[in-house]
Amino acid sequence: MVLYTGALLKSKGIDYLWQAIPLVLRQKPETYFVIVGYPVEESQKTITGLGVADRCLFVGQVDFFKLPAYLFLADLAVDPKIDEAGEASGKIINYMGASLPIVCFEGPNNRKFLGENGIFARSGDVQDLADRIVQALSDPEKTRELGKKNQQRVEEVFSWNANILTYDQVFRKALNQLPNSPGGFR
Repeated sequence: MVLYTGALLKSKGIDYLWQAIPLVLRQKPETYFVIVGYPVEESQKTITGLGVADRCLFVGQVDFFKLPAYLFLADLAVDPKIDEAGEASGKIINYMGASLPIVCFEGPNNRKFLGENGIFARSGDVQDLADRIVQALSDPEKTRELGKKNQQRVEEVFSWNANILTYDQVFRKALNQLPNSPGGFR
């Protein structure tokens, strides 16, 4: 099962995913795509027109607190947004926290989040996106390992606990640089 969560908008790269789905299904016809997000109507028309509606489930908008149920069902997550969209993708953090391997486009934002643990396609290249999805589905052991590394990275780098330690160090250093600092914060 391949999962996408988020807005079903062109600015989120969703058209790249729609174009990639038939290419994936040619090689991996057993693949099922679960799409959590909205607006659904236009996307359903597109998928129906591509002839792959029977392999795609549109869940629609889901309460944020119910999202983990979908995350934990997936074998693989995808984020088709290109860096030129001008924003980082928060969904990648959710995917990482759920221990999912992630297929996404190459770019500084995705590299910042994933380090070497992403499955990166050439930016904007639909065929390469489809090929990376197929590659990930073809080697479930390797992709599960990437998912575990993603979860470890999110805990070590992006969790509240990791950030609290960083803030603590910054504040202590600043306090110790104040004139008349009691020096007891070291």
